[in-house]
Amino acid sequence: MRKARVTFAGAFHHITCRALDGKPILKDPKFKKHLLFLLKKYSKLRRVRVLACCIMDNHYHLILQNTNQNMDKFMRDVNGTFASFYRRVNNSRGYVFQDRYYSKIIQNDSYLKIALVYVLLNPLRAGIVKDGHDYSFSSINLYFQKEKTDWIEGKFVRDLFEDENNFNQLMNEWARKNMPCVKTKFGDVIGEEDFEKAIEKKFNRRSEQNKDLSPNMRIETNFKSEEDVIKDFLEQNEITLESLKKNLALRNELLVKLRDEAGLSFKQINKNTLFRTLKYFTIISLYNKLKK
Repeated sequence: MRKARVTFAGAFHHITCRALDGKPILKDPKFKKHLLFLLKKYSKLRRVRVLACCIMDNHYHLILQNTNQNMDKFMRDVNGTFASFYRRVNNSRGYVFQDRYYSKIIQNDSYLKIALVYVLLNPLRAGIVKDGHDYSFSSINLYFQKEKTDWIEGKFVRDLFEDENNFNQLMNEWARKNMPCVKTKFGDVIGEEDFEKAIEKKFNRRSEQNKDLSPNMRIETNFKSEEDVIKDFLEQNEITLESLKKNLALRNELLVKLRDEAGLSFKQINKNTLFRTLKYFTIISLYNKLKK
């Protein structure tokens, strides 16, 4: 079972998404450009605020704000659409990205500034450029330079740093440093160890004495919807739902994905039209056999 992802409406996150097996799926500039197009498109559709982005050859980074609690849907739209495009162009099948995206919640404005420059300095740390401003596929030039954007939150970042000197000073300070990351039971956090206690206080729904609990705050489980798992599976295997009903091997693969990726119980799987003809205990037996 996947761990819960902690988030709440308005929370800031550092997002990392890596290619399967570290393959350079984004090395060709046309794929970087298409990913930028999708980030722009879905940030507007899902109303997610993107503060920074940096696209490398085999992974990409984002700093975003989980406005309207649409972060998970936004990432699913971007990665799912890009994967379909990549498979179509390369006439390939299977997964494109490694599992799902990796998310770290950011404690406060001080750590938000550090996370921003850390993301933007990726090409410099990788030795691709000597100056981060020379890298074309990041948002580094969209804050204090002449370039304009209608989807990166440039004004927000400018206001956060107050002026370009503060921005450049922090860039120089963190050019060779690692992100200050703390491991907690809620996952990795960009902040200090005492932030775990603050998160626990905010998200402990069982405590009726917690007067500070906001109705918008929640633990976002790291599961896809049943519909999305089936849709992605059909696209990856280039098969229709009707054809899948006749392909027992692929249908059994889907059974495992519904259990592991959608978090469905065996009873819920048994209610799906693809598995209604199977007995409840047969489904359990099939799952255990396939997992071995």
